[in-house]
Order: sequence, then structure tokens, then C-alpha cells
Amino acid sequence: MVTSGATEALAGALLALIEPGDEVVLFQPMYDAYLPLVRRAGGVPKFVTLRPPTWAIDEVDLAAAFSDRTRVVLFNNPASSMIARRWRCWRVSASSIMRSPFATRFGST
Repeated sequence: MVTSGATEALAGALLALIEPGDEVVLFQPMYDAYLPLVRRAGGVPKFVTLRPPTWAIDEVDLAAAFSDRTRVVLFNNPASSMIARRWRCWRVSASSIMRSPFATRFGST
């Protein structure tokens, strides 16, 4: 796909991946276009909130965001300069996501 910008590329990808009623895991804080694009595609947002000062992904919050209806995980790093400092934590967390029961059911690992 060739687009004129990142938001247009995100829109195309999300509209292609999300069916009405599909759950989409989003990490807060997030880029302001994510939520309206997910909703426009008919997705049901599920939030995992990253909290200062560590901005770490809480394993309990992560597990609670997943269900049998989860179809997309929108994971962006760095989401901000503060989060960029926590890259190691994000890398470990991304690895945890890919080993989750959701990911392994769909052959993502």
C-alpha cells in the first residue's frame, strides 16, 4: 500500500484488519488517531494504561484486555519520548504479548 502519510496508512491497515465487533487492544497514552480509526472500522477498544513513572505494561492489565474476540493489538514504540526511555521494558512486554495465549492461538509465535 502506498499512502500520503502515516495516519492514512494506519487507516488502511485497520480498516482491512478489523471487522465490526472485533476487539482491539490499545496502549495508553497513544497517538490521537488510533481510537477514532478503530471505532470507524467497527472495532471495540480495550485499553491497557501505562502509568508513570515506569510506563511499564502491567501483566494483569494486559491479560484483562485480551479475550476470544481480540483480533488486533496496536502496539507502537516509542509512543512518546518518555516511553522511549523505557524501551527495554517495552521490548520484554512485546515478547510477553507474542507468547500470550491469544498470540499462540493464531500462530503468531
